Amino acid sequence: MLTRYSNCSDSESFFGSSRYPLVFTHLVTMISVPVSIYAFYCVIYVTPRNMQKAKKHLFNIHFWTMAFDLIFNVLIIPMIFLPTASTATLGYGYDIGIPPRFQIYLIQAIVCVITSAIIGMFENRFSSISTNKFRIRQNWIRFLIYFLDYSVACITVIPPYLKSINLDEIRSNFLQIFPCPPAEFFTDRFGVVTDDASYATIFMSIQTVFLLPQGAFFTSYTTYLLVIRPSRSVSESTRKMQVTFLIAVYSQCFIPLTLLMLPVCYIWFSAWTQYYNAANNNHIVAMVSLHGFLSTLCLLIVHKPYRNHFISIFKAKAKSTMAVSGVTSTSFN
Repeated sequence: MLTRYSNCSDSESFFGSSRYPLVFTHLVTMISVPVSIYAFYCVIYVTPRNMQKAKKHLFNIHFWTMAFDLIFNVLIIPMIFLPTASTATLGYGYDIGIPPRFQIYLIQAIVCVITSAIIGMFENRFSSISTNKFRIRQNWIRFLIYFLDYSVACITVIPPYLKSINLDEIRSNFLQIFPCPPAEFFTDRFGVVTDDASYATIFMSIQTVFLLPQGAFFTSYTTYLLVIRPSRSVSESTRKMQVTFLIAVYSQCFIPLTLLMLPVCYIWFSAWTQYYNAANNNHIVAMVSLHGFLSTLCLLIVHKPYRNHFISIFKAKAKSTMAVSGVTSTSFN
């Protein structure tokens, strides 16, 4: 393998090298962490009384989103080698002794946990409608659903990692098709999810079959009750408030997901056609690294109380600047 790699050209583009994901994720982290901390402040202290029932769900989604942000952009920083299910971890996780395969597991598990947290928010909106005959009234039923959702999220991604794999054989097979991968491919930072894609697909299907129908039912029936067949027993002002908040929740959850659609489509394309392009693989990592930041911006923008608080900060700074400049000009006069 080393002989084959030594025959490759040393000229490596920035976008095809490990420098690209390292620099990009560090820049994203420098911007996103302060914004995420401010978002926590808004959820805890700015959330108005009419949003209190959803407050813990807003906090939960944002907590796991920030956790994903830090793990992906700081702890792991993956350099993926599509079309294979392999990656090199460039972050600090390797430096503190976390095995690459476990780092990859963390990413998969937290993505599934975020999905479960979003479903919990949808259930909250679903059960908040007093005229909903299917709403969940007993807390133990709600706890059971949450427990099962989070268990499925964390457990169903484990089995592929329990299979033993031969990294040298996987590297050899990869090099027969793509003889000149980045240097990180040959280091101890290299890790593989599984050498059997069908095995991993089975457990991904279990997640989908278990979680997707819940989200689809909660969102569709809630929309039906509030928009298509609103109850006359609920005042128009209350219904409008519920619809407005529902739209904000949907926007907060679905707008960031659209960012992930292009990476997902490219992953399927690469796996189907066995297409390898180091620069495109790094572009995928860059796009995914923006997910947490975009989710936080959506949280602050789509919910009016947080948006108003954010705007008020800039208005206060503008007034303070004008006052200082006015005092300065007066003193000179």
